[in-house]
Amino acid sequence: MKGLPRLPGAHGLLGLLAAAAAPVGLGAQGTVHQNVEDRRIEYRAAKEQHEAAFTEAQRLQHEWDRLLERYTAARQGGDEALVSELLAEFQERSGEKDSAETGWRTSRERWVAAADALISAIDARLTLLVNEIEVSVGSAEGAWILYGNLEDELELVEGEVEAAREPLELEPMPEIEIGPDDTPREIRYKATVIENTVARYDLLLQDLDREIESLVKRQEREQKRRDILAARERFSHVVTPTGTERRSAPGATGVTDSTAVNLALEPIEARIEKKRALRKEVADRMEETRRKAEEFRQRAGGRS
Repeated sequence: MKGLPRLPGAHGLLGLLAAAAAPVGLGAQGTVHQNVEDRRIEYRAAKEQHEAAFTEAQRLQHEWDRLLERYTAARQGGDEALVSELLAEFQERSGEKDSAETGWRTSRERWVAAADALISAIDARLTLLVNEIEVSVGSAEGAWILYGNLEDELELVEGEVEAAREPLELEPMPEIEIGPDDTPREIRYKATVIENTVARYDLLLQDLDREIESLVKRQEREQKRRDILAARERFSHVVTPTGTERRSAPGATGVTDSTAVNLALEPIEARIEKKRALRKEVADRMEETRRKAEEFRQRAGGRS
């Protein structure tokens, strides 16, 4: 079920050793590098805003819990005056608490979006970098170290933001049936409701396709890196750095939340397999739901 991508053949390995290969344009590298820097700054700012919003929401929740404890004790003790006072305080502070929770959720969405933008930027930078390494003459030690640093940062950002992502819950298929007294108009309305679910499944499929494509490209790039290493050691006897002596990436994000450190992200092959399995489940549900909508349309006498 894994469907791993096809690996480069012998011609590709030998071709990378050609001395007259054309270098990657500096303009493209510079633009992509600047994009990483910009997205990195945005990510750090979004992360800090999220941490501040989360801390504030936690503080207000703690105060709310303490207030609830006092209210419960007052009711149990029959202190009506204190109960009335605390009810008024509940009403007064509910808006502040709701606002803080909304702000936290909004900041979390911005943080995840900033993470996705940074991950995409690093992915693009790594792709150009491995192409540069492929056509370079010599070991390109600096490029190898930068590649390793960027990979480290990519994994770090994914690990930090993973816990903040909303878990994907598949929308259940609509439990709508045709009643014995339903008119054609009512049946067509039910078909429209079902078709709306089909449309949402379709959007989810598009998202999953983009995620799978990104992961597969990353897998192919890493295989390409390993092939370059193997070919250079085999044909040129050049010992190339493998990333064991990585420096800290400039401006790399630091980890401040220990619960988000090293979430032991699964190997990319397993992540691709799970995404593909989920895609199949969504596609099956969408097809079954589509057939049900078509059946309703036929029972109603068409779309008119």
